Amino acid sequence: MLGRIREKYRENGIQGIVLALISRFPGVRAVCAYYVYRLPFDQLVRKQLSVGNLKVVLVKSDSIGDLIRVQDKPDIFGERFQMGHYGFVAYVNNDPVAYLWGQEGPVHVERRFGFEVPIKDNQVFYYDSYTIPEWRKSGVGRALIQESIDFFKNGLGKSELIAIIETGNLVSQKTYERMGFVREAMHIHLDIIGKKINKQLARMVTQ
Repeated sequence: MLGRIREKYRENGIQGIVLALISRFPGVRAVCAYYVYRLPFDQLVRKQLSVGNLKVVLVKSDSIGDLIRVQDKPDIFGERFQMGHYGFVAYVNNDPVAYLWGQEGPVHVERRFGFEVPIKDNQVFYYDSYTIPEWRKSGVGRALIQESIDFFKNGLGKSELIAIIETGNLVSQKTYERMGFVREAMHIHLDIIGKKINKQLARMVTQ
């Protein structure tokens, strides 16, 4: 048993252990475990970026072609525009190389697993950030966050971003924390004999 726990930790960190232990109960299937991260805008660690000819643009539905050039998901992007979500695209030398999405409340429905993430009035839920491989680790992703925050703050009057990251995704966790995100809570999404249940396992910071 101990050896299996160690193996799961090496494979998928804390998430691997949690999912392995819970799945030992009959009829229970642990779908995913994730952290809720929160970034008050006044705690953003801004960084001067050296990417030449970089610009970040809030795009409308008539610019869906630029999103598709980054990742081919036209139906998903169209659905998000219809729901009033905000899409941002990063351009380098006028070529689209990355995007991210943001959403106002009251809830975000996580597409892959179906659970809901509540969004407070002062918050924007940040999700689905993608950068094409050749521009990863260049600062483009950080630029998207920094520029989108300026819009959410000045254009919408918001004061915080929230996001979720699976507990096994250590790279994204470190990236978020370097920007000032704080880990707020840990949740697990369960399937108990076909019924979906989302539970908070731990709270890391106080309001």
